[in-house]
Amino acid sequence: MPVRPEECLQAEEVASTWMAFRATGKPELRASLAMHYRPLVKRLAASAFAKRFDDSIEFEDLYQFGMVGLLEALDRFDPEGGANFVSYATHRIRGEILDGWTRNSEVGTQLSARRQRLKDRAQSLDEGSGSPFEQLYSLSVNLAIGFMLDDTGMYAEAAEGASALPSAYDSFSLKQAAEHLHRRVEGLPDKQKTLLKLHYFNGMQFSEIAMLLGLSRGRVSQLHKEALQSLRTEMPSATGR
Repeated sequence: MPVRPEECLQAEEVASTWMAFRATGKPELRASLAMHYRPLVKRLAASAFAKRFDDSIEFEDLYQFGMVGLLEALDRFDPEGGANFVSYATHRIRGEILDGWTRNSEVGTQLSARRQRLKDRAQSLDEGSGSPFEQLYSLSVNLAIGFMLDDTGMYAEAAEGASALPSAYDSFSLKQAAEHLHRRVEGLPDKQKTLLKLHYFNGMQFSEIAMLLGLSRGRVSQLHKEALQSLRTEMPSATGR
């Protein structure tokens, strides 16, 4: 983002602007100082961007994080403390860029892992017999069972995002069905039970479960499908045909 020369204060204007801002707190004076120090934010954001290890973050994101740090520095800086503002602001800007980057990376990682878990489930259930409609019906039912098992928050978020809120009866019925499924997991064969607990209750991907249990990823996928089919037979009123 280019900085126009007229946005930077002249040397003799900086001190007077600081004095006026500290005395009045006027937003327009704060904005003038922010524009004056904006090149500092740009340099620090560019330095952080050059050190990125992947393309999950954009320069503009780092720049915006840095501007937040600059504005906080402007509001908290005490000229009478003897510190140099550029040094003080540099510390805060770098800290805000790092914090913002970390928050962004954590969210991105969580979303990526969530998408992978959903992909694992769908791929393990996409083979079947019967007409395309019957296969789609079976896939939908099994995925619904998976959502009810999920302790990672996906089921709750999906429900919250629905356009119509469920009735009290529907919510109670869903809760009962989910509790029933959780109890039924305990009655499954050991490998199926362990797999479902690791995947649904602990949020592990199939590849991680395969490595942990010493199984192939294909075998994990097969066990997942078999486990959901077993649970499905125990819920004829909710998922049976």
